[in-house]
Amino acid sequence: MIFKRNEGFRFTFEQPVKAAFRLMKNGEPIEPQASYIPAEILDISPKGMKISTAFNIKDELSEDVQFFIIYCLDTLEIQSYGEMVWKRRNGDEFVYGLYFHAQEENEQKIISELKTRRRKELKIGERRS
Repeated sequence: MIFKRNEGFRFTFEQPVKAAFRLMKNGEPIEPQASYIPAEILDISPKGMKISTAFNIKDELSEDVQFFIIYCLDTLEIQSYGEMVWKRRNGDEFVYGLYFHAQEENEQKIISELKTRRRKELKIGERRS
């Protein structure tokens, strides 16, 4: 599947952000995988993200599965539901592109958290200069 985000910005992290996810189907966790799987966020926008994880989602699950992902960009915990739109293997890891459907409250949280995070990064950079 080819998918291009149609958004104004995407924030790429210098150091990936820790996250954890569960795979869901019809609003329920997919068994036997009931615990959260560790992942790292490589980049994010208000409507989606790119994550990396050692967990391989079998191709037969990929069309019906949703990600329930928990992460913190600065200070707030954010919980998002995402649809997998693409998958790539990168060495021992798997990289997934996720798309968030109609989560306006989370979009605002993401933007706010990224702004706060970026301001802090700039202040730290100024102190080092």
